[in-house]
Amino acid sequence: MLLGAGATDYLLDLWIASAMNHPDGILSGMDEVDIALEAGWEGDPNEFIEALLTCRFLEKDEKGVYSLHDWEEHQPWVVNAKARSEKARNAVNAKWGTTAETADRNRKRSERLAEARKKGTHTEAQWEEMVEFFGSRCVRCGVEGRVIRDHITPIYQGGSDGIENIQPTCKKCNSSKGPEAIDYRLLAAGGRSGEMPSEWLLGATGTPAESLQNAYSNAYETPTERLPNASPSPFLSSPLLSLPESKTNTLVAVANGDVSEGDFSGDSSEAEEDPPEEKIIKPPAVRIPYGKIVEFWNEIIAPRGKPRITELSDGRKRAIKALWRDRPTADFRELETWEALFRHCTQSEILMEGGWFVFDWILKPGNFLKVLESNYHGGRRGTWGNR
Repeated sequence: MLLGAGATDYLLDLWIASAMNHPDGILSGMDEVDIALEAGWEGDPNEFIEALLTCRFLEKDEKGVYSLHDWEEHQPWVVNAKARSEKARNAVNAKWGTTAETADRNRKRSERLAEARKKGTHTEAQWEEMVEFFGSRCVRCGVEGRVIRDHITPIYQGGSDGIENIQPTCKKCNSSKGPEAIDYRLLAAGGRSGEMPSEWLLGATGTPAESLQNAYSNAYETPTERLPNASPSPFLSSPLLSLPESKTNTLVAVANGDVSEGDFSGDSSEAEEDPPEEKIIKPPAVRIPYGKIVEFWNEIIAPRGKPRITELSDGRKRAIKALWRDRPTADFRELETWEALFRHCTQSEILMEGGWFVFDWILKPGNFLKVLESNYHGGRRGTWGNR
């Protein structure tokens, strides 16, 4: 062997260093000493180079530039690394613009968000409370499923990031709204609008009344033709949409505090002109047996090592109320359905052994749906129900 035992280690070190520093295999600007140092050779540099040339691991052109023999043939991945990076960079720039444009766009977005948060912020708990209140439905089109935060007055128009400027919408409604600044929450709440926390009610346009009037005026303009996959909106059947203009104006006045609820029918002259059937009839209050539902949990679930419920907070009541409705699989306005659901949970080892499975967990709409679909019941998959 020309260089003795262990000579291949120096060759490997030279290849590794070249892959990092000279991926094209051309050692331009390097003389014999540089190459020997790159390989870790501590002997005579000329002896090392001569041995590599003799074994044809190294080549030297007429200009005296050294290169690794057949490097491109044996290391195509290394040789083409720069071209691959450039191709990927061009693809990104073609989709999102030049690097400078992207950086400028991100900077402006960050600045707008910072300004919005100076005007107001909201917590994750406030957002989850709003999602649960509306039953994980888009307040604009009514479709049920995953919803995202929509700034009623867009941030780029000066809107804040406070909870009063947030409403849950589906991704399609969020991306198609454009410069629209309509608060749909009061319409979506319908008869439950009085239960909305006061901190939500400033709305995008200032006062609750202005938000209500804005939503009422634009309700029929919702571009449902752009939402072919959305289910028919349960919200646009709100009693607000069937009121004559005079009644709506009075409702706005009530929301503003200009008149009392006793004056809701308007002044005496309007009351004489309006037919009796146009008077607003409030729907009967929904009475939900919260205590009985908690009792079912404590009797069925708690004995299996789960925390007992000792306090029924307002947040828990709102969560139960959002779930208190008829579903295709079962009618959750019936106590028997809740009892059957909790017994269904006890048949899942995953739920019973998971420390995360507690009362508040199952009240979240997404988790509630997973339990109905038996996602935690192993081989017994399939939607649960009593129908």
